[in-house]
Amino acid sequence: MPNGDLFRTIRHGKTEVVTDTIERFTATGVALRSGRELPADIIVTATGLNLQLFGGATVSVDGQPVDLTRTMAYKGMMLSGLPNLAYTVGYTNASWTLKADLVSEFVCRLLNYMDANGFDTVVPEHPGPHVDERPLWSSPRLCAAVA
Repeated sequence: MPNGDLFRTIRHGKTEVVTDTIERFTATGVALRSGRELPADIIVTATGLNLQLFGGATVSVDGQPVDLTRTMAYKGMMLSGLPNLAYTVGYTNASWTLKADLVSEFVCRLLNYMDANGFDTVVPEHPGPHVDERPLWSSPRLCAAVA
């Protein structure tokens, strides 16, 4: 922020954080789904991450489609029932590249172990119903408007 302008507007009470959905932009700001209209000189959208796993591609194993919603993530980098597949998604609340680097190192160690021990396939297995399942990640939606 050049000259700390944003922080100055926050300190002087000229900035408001609003959680809502933008219906449309108007000549003077934004109209929100709630019906409220926010006048704004600047609009900074901070909607978080809207990710679609594997870009929405159909994933299959031996010609059979896999319902990704029925899989479980192993270390946030592999999915149960999908052989030889690792993916990288960074942290959503810390350095993105830190997580990407950790996953890359783990996959390299795994590949070296497999090579040294004559394995050619790795498949994480779902541990069963006794496991507490949680979403892989979540993020709130925010819109900040400066008037």
